Amino acid sequence: MRSPSAVAAEEVKKQVAEAATPTAVGAAMAQADMLPAEQKATLQKEASTKVADLMKTNDSEEMKEIARIAVQDLDLNPRTIVRYFGLVRVLRNIQISTGHVKDPQTDRTIVLRAAHLLMNWPQFVQWLRNEPETLTAGGVWKSTVDQVERLARTSGLKKWQQGMATLMRRETAPPYLIDPSLYRYLRKVATDPPGLKAMYEARMF
Repeated sequence: MRSPSAVAAEEVKKQVAEAATPTAVGAAMAQADMLPAEQKATLQKEASTKVADLMKTNDSEEMKEIARIAVQDLDLNPRTIVRYFGLVRVLRNIQISTGHVKDPQTDRTIVLRAAHLLMNWPQFVQWLRNEPETLTAGGVWKSTVDQVERLARTSGLKKWQQGMATLMRRETAPPYLIDPSLYRYLRKVATDPPGLKAMYEARMF
């Protein structure tokens, strides 16, 4: 007699195989979260293959929808959007195959915004990876992502630049952390979610 987890895994596998869209794959994989690690890893590989196939062309429904969001949310022109597609495919695949999904519109926006951040400010993203927590002046360790979002949401450019230097425990932050364009982008995502925290929780970086 098969175990309950084996039966559940088989059902998820069937749903992944029959999925007509990446969103349907994500819905199936969201059910795999409670499965044993080995079964979940096998399903993630199958989901990744399926999603890659569903998004393999720029004319797929998924990529068209992401392009539409790119124009609306980031004011990107069609030529620029095409440059994002390779990275968008990778990030959307990770998001879906690991089951870190909420609703299609939010999920696609998270992927697109993360791709924008990775393509334009890679050193900033690397810093976030290397410094997941920062020590505050009060001697308390806090999430770096939370701290950066708070600064962007509540500060003007000058105070944000000073705050970023404080987070790094330096007199002056390096140029890649105090770029005015980065500030404007972080302020946008901090005041109009999904923001940095959502990207981090979805394992976009």
